[in-house]
Amino acid sequence: MEIERFLHTTLLNVRKPSRYIGGELNSIKKDPRGRLRFLLLFPDTYEVGMSHHGFRILYHLLNDQDWIYAERGFLPWVDMVAEMKEAGIPFFSLETKTPACAFDIVGISLQYELSYTSVLLALDLANIPLLSQERADDDPMVIAGGPCATNPEPVAPFFDAFVLGDGEEVALEVAHVVLETKGMSRKRRLEKLAGIEGVYVPALCSLERTGRFVVPKRVKVKMRRITKPWYQPTKQIVPYMEIVHDRGIVEIMRGCTRGCRFCQAGMIYRPVRELSREEIEKIARDLVEETGYEQVSLLSLSSMDHTDIEGILGSIHQLMKDRMVSLSIPSTRVDSFTAEAAQIIASIRKTGLTLAPEAGTQRLRDVINKNVTEEEILKAVESAAKMGWKRVKLYFMIGLPFEEDEDVEGIVKLVGKIRRMVKKVTVNVSAFIPKAHTPFQFVGFMDQETYKRRVEILSKLRGTAELKISDYHQSKVEALLSRGDRRLSRVVMAAFTRGAMLDEWEDRFDRKLWGKGVEEANCDESIYLDTVDRNEPLPWDFVDTGIDKRFLWNEYVKASKGEKTPDCRFGNCSGCGVCDFDTVFNRLSSKPVREEVKDV
Repeated sequence: MEIERFLHTTLLNVRKPSRYIGGELNSIKKDPRGRLRFLLLFPDTYEVGMSHHGFRILYHLLNDQDWIYAERGFLPWVDMVAEMKEAGIPFFSLETKTPACAFDIVGISLQYELSYTSVLLALDLANIPLLSQERADDDPMVIAGGPCATNPEPVAPFFDAFVLGDGEEVALEVAHVVLETKGMSRKRRLEKLAGIEGVYVPALCSLERTGRFVVPKRVKVKMRRITKPWYQPTKQIVPYMEIVHDRGIVEIMRGCTRGCRFCQAGMIYRPVRELSREEIEKIARDLVEETGYEQVSLLSLSSMDHTDIEGILGSIHQLMKDRMVSLSIPSTRVDSFTAEAAQIIASIRKTGLTLAPEAGTQRLRDVINKNVTEEEILKAVESAAKMGWKRVKLYFMIGLPFEEDEDVEGIVKLVGKIRRMVKKVTVNVSAFIPKAHTPFQFVGFMDQETYKRRVEILSKLRGTAELKISDYHQSKVEALLSRGDRRLSRVVMAAFTRGAMLDEWEDRFDRKLWGKGVEEANCDESIYLDTVDRNEPLPWDFVDTGIDKRFLWNEYVKASKGEKTPDCRFGNCSGCGVCDFDTVFNRLSSKPVREEVKDV
């Protein structure tokens, strides 16, 4: 059945039909007979994928090239999957309803490990062989990027190549190579791709057993970093339906040097690169004119850390106040949320206030290098309350290294104090996942008994705050996939074959399917969930993020002693290894005016 006709007869039978129709304001249609066709595939639903700024950047960047036609594809929901399978309809693009298998490149965004079975579902629906080694010369090149690509091994057999680091420049180079090698054998094309800096081709690397892990042999792939101002689309797509982050986005900086020891993004995306106030003003003005959005988000890993943030907020406020366009800031560091910032953000329309203390006691915040005090937390909430905020969302973790029951009791006490200041408090608690390329990559994942004890302590918050706690088994699978080697691909395949999909959705995750997958793959979970030695070769060591592994170990040792490391923007170099002080260094738009860093 033709895809357009299928949609005409099926859309009324599925939830949220606007997920599948396309044609939104500022979406792009070109002649599909272009020289290179590139499908950007997000392995989650439309409303999740369209909220991801990196996905939007690549869509517009690629389409700015007259020789590329980039289209979008999103994972259908369960009801649509059933309809497509029954009618024999393949995975298709949103713009022209073209089957995915007809594209030259299928570029897949890997934002979270629990999407791995969704990747396999998309490929299966597209009639693209799941394993790279089984693809023919005329099959699309299946290429992945995103933060999960910094440990690609658990899904390496499913991809032809991985792009490591900032994807903008690499994506164009990859597209050039794929176009220039049309007609060559697949092996030759992969060899050409492997010649691009920042591209990893698993099929060309042999493996070796070193200790408990299987690792790529004699290979090193360097992550790519953009050092100049990056591409920012202002003619952003405006969806027909409400999406998770339904607003215009201005990315005001990249990188973070705060040094939170649990945070992968804060390590792999160093150094800090800020846009100037003038650049941000122009992007915001053009964005609102091109889209009509009534809310603009100033995006980064830690937007309130921009060295000119109060000036930016003031100037954007002046630009937007007559248009009644509100400003929002993502999850905010409490020591950066000043009374002045609260006043500006609240002056038009109060968006939600989200703070991330992460731990309930000063001792544990020092362990994780979250350099913020309880006094600063309470002061930030007080400032917000005075400006009229009535709702606060807080993020915490349990299962952190060196955590004790008293630290979790500290969460209860801290939330109680905050609740006395505002009308409603939402507390989101996640199980800590030891991630690759962080100081805590050496620690193990907490056991279930510890989890249960921590949750019992947190249950005291019920009635005081809205409490949301991540599922232990879902977190355990994420930890497995975060720390796995190539043998984990058998677990992913087995779980998918048994029906696992959309595992990132709590109501879709089925721990029994993953349990069967682990059993079928004969996987010893303890290999990946236990602590590791500092000198043990790890599955992700071959990915050169610029961070020195000795720095990560030294940070782990400092964590064990409760010692802090200051932000290198305001003091001495921390010795992480990223900067070469020639082209790679912290690029600040103005001289820092924060308080002096406290002695550590």
